[in-house]
Amino acid sequence: MGMNFKPLVPAICTVLFAVGTFVCADGTEPAGATGKNAKTTVAGAAETTKTAMPDVKKMSGKDLYKNHCKVCHAKDSEFDEYTPMTLIQEQWETFFDEEFEDTHKTVSDSTFYGGKNVVDVITDEMLKKMRKFCVDHAADSEHPMTCG
Repeated sequence: MGMNFKPLVPAICTVLFAVGTFVCADGTEPAGATGKNAKTTVAGAAETTKTAMPDVKKMSGKDLYKNHCKVCHAKDSEFDEYTPMTLIQEQWETFFDEEFEDTHKTVSDSTFYGGKNVVDVITDEMLKKMRKFCVDHAADSEHPMTCG
């Protein structure tokens, strides 16, 4: 269900962004881990509670969308699946210009920012990049995209 990323502790644990927890290579949680963002120490590794965020200034709108939107809005999500193709351009423009803050004011990002509210951590620059990506690849665009 989650997307496996670069090993956090080589050959032992992989961060699953979609659920924000640590899972060992065999699919079990490390000893001492209990649920989302559990603190865990594995084979002498440093205790970790959140994932290091890549340099957002270098990230594309697509990468920002994958790291900040898709983690909650994936297929079969309780928050509904949203991809750029879900809406038409005008709907994406309205969402980013008028609705984003209201609809996300109670959403926290425990994967990268230790539980801070997403409207406090997503900068205007990040929002502009994600908006452009969604509008450019909306259902009525010349290049609709699902964001894989």
